[in-house]
Amino acid sequence: MHRRSRHIKKYFICAIAILLLLSSISIAYTNYTTEDKKFLEFVEWEVISGDTVWKIAKMYRPDGMQMWEYIFEIEKANGIKAGDIIVGQRLRIPIFK
Repeated sequence: MHRRSRHIKKYFICAIAILLLLSSISIAYTNYTTEDKKFLEFVEWEVISGDTVWKIAKMYRPDGMQMWEYIFEIEKANGIKAGDIIVGQRLRIPIFK
């Protein structure tokens, strides 16, 4: 019986640690806002062979914005996931000040 309660205690501590980790990630993500960056306009980009959202983001990403954050902005502006682009597709690339 004592052994079982130790296992339950370990699982409980692990669950609490995971919840704390997820909470801190959530808070860190929420604290990032593009409010620091002023949105100016969209640039239209036509996807060509070899293009990736990463490559496109690398060309337009504003200073001080993490790459993953800017890729998220591109995904959001176009209703896509980063790997879901095809040749000939037109993307709206957000430009921030």
